[in-house]
Amino acid sequence: MKNLFSIEQLSKNEINEILQIASEYDLNFVSDEFRHKKLVLAFFETSTRTKLSFEIAAKNLGVQVIDFMPELSSIQKGESLVETLRTLEAMGVDVAVVRHREEGTAKMLSTQLDMSILNAGDGVNQHPSQALLDALTLKEVFGELEDFKITICGDILHSRVARSNIELLSKFNVDVSLCAPKELLDNNFSSLNYHDNIDIAVQESDVVMCLRIQKERMEQMEVPNTSEYFEKYGFKKKHFEMNKDILLMHPGPVNYGVDIENGLQNHDRCLINSQVKNGVLTRMAILKKILNYIGK
Repeated sequence: MKNLFSIEQLSKNEINEILQIASEYDLNFVSDEFRHKKLVLAFFETSTRTKLSFEIAAKNLGVQVIDFMPELSSIQKGESLVETLRTLEAMGVDVAVVRHREEGTAKMLSTQLDMSILNAGDGVNQHPSQALLDALTLKEVFGELEDFKITICGDILHSRVARSNIELLSKFNVDVSLCAPKELLDNNFSSLNYHDNIDIAVQESDVVMCLRIQKERMEQMEVPNTSEYFEKYGFKKKHFEMNKDILLMHPGPVNYGVDIENGLQNHDRCLINSQVKNGVLTRMAILKKILNYIGK
């Protein structure tokens, strides 16, 4: 695997292989195996979890990490994204982890450059490493990616996390449902089950994955009233009582009091901290596969 820009490009076997590699790591793993490799973090949108976990993952494998800052680069002078990364490639960079607001950016870069490209989010399109870490988290709980029901609840329309998770879980025997205001649904997923409010979703699911309302990607008229949204679609303490087995996930960042009631992040059936931990382990596995492919 030279690049990773979409879940679509991965087979079930490749997904399972990545998850298996990730499961063999822990946060204390340190190696100098790839000390001669260089990776650049090229983030054109804000990030905490994805950016820092890729950095930690790379350093755990011995990779040299360069933090590229677009606001201080020649992009501000009119240089194109391709030319900028081509310059970094000429400096010996082997892998670029790219987050960009334009859909298809990572795939486009992979056709223009020899370096490996990892998609850390391209607009509302794809976020493959997030789906893989979510899959690892679910596999830790259920043993396999099969025979459980998950509802993805929230801003489906603007969510690359939702798209990548739906694409990945649809490759396996997982029952996926959606729960959202009608205006925040995506017509591409009309074949999936739909719950009109989170109370029903909780009663009919094993897992609820809540999503953030992405106001930055919405027109003003699309932004829902947050108190009304929380009442109908926000995960609350009572939901852990309504379904004694329900599990809660969220890719972060969480808007507490909108997506999830505050105080639930440390509940023993909340998997958010496991998702964060698995972000490092999964990205180590992804990097290992790519770095092994391009050679030491």
